[in-house]
Amino acid sequence: MFNLYNHIEDLARNRGYKNITELCKVAGVPRATMSEIKAGRSKDLSKPNAQKFADCLGMTLGEIYGTEQKKEAPSEEGDRDYIDSSNFTIHTEHPISILAAQYGVSSDVMADILETDRERAEKMILRLSQPEDQEIRRASEVFKVPAENIKAGIVPLNANSEVVREILKRTFDRYSRNLPHEK
Repeated sequence: MFNLYNHIEDLARNRGYKNITELCKVAGVPRATMSEIKAGRSKDLSKPNAQKFADCLGMTLGEIYGTEQKKEAPSEEGDRDYIDSSNFTIHTEHPISILAAQYGVSSDVMADILETDRERAEKMILRLSQPEDQEIRRASEVFKVPAENIKAGIVPLNANSEVVREILKRTFDRYSRNLPHEK
């Protein structure tokens, strides 16, 4: 017999969560909701709460409800990003987009970082294009992420304070060039 509580707990552990309590906390689902399901006082999980779990685990609602086969990790273009909490990384098909969002980098500044044009940088940020090898190397240098990790689509979950300072400096330099100077 299918047990929703055990199923979600297994999904959470397979994605690196210690237990269902940790998943509930990260997803923003009250732990009491899962306790009610475990105790048999509730038979189902609401769609909004299931969606929160799906978003956290990088899965579909069908995978959460057990009506679709679960995926171990994204493998095809278009699969969703997921967080590996065991080593604090984000797995993605679009690492430049994640880095841009994580550090608040505009397409102009990303173009400067990658030494490419604004339109190309914007396409990478919007997940419409993949970085070339030389762009991966430049991103690696600035964001302090090994190039092989960027190439594999693995970026750190947490921002690096040294990188934050560098990005702020680049942003300031980029936009101060366009300011009128006093005489």
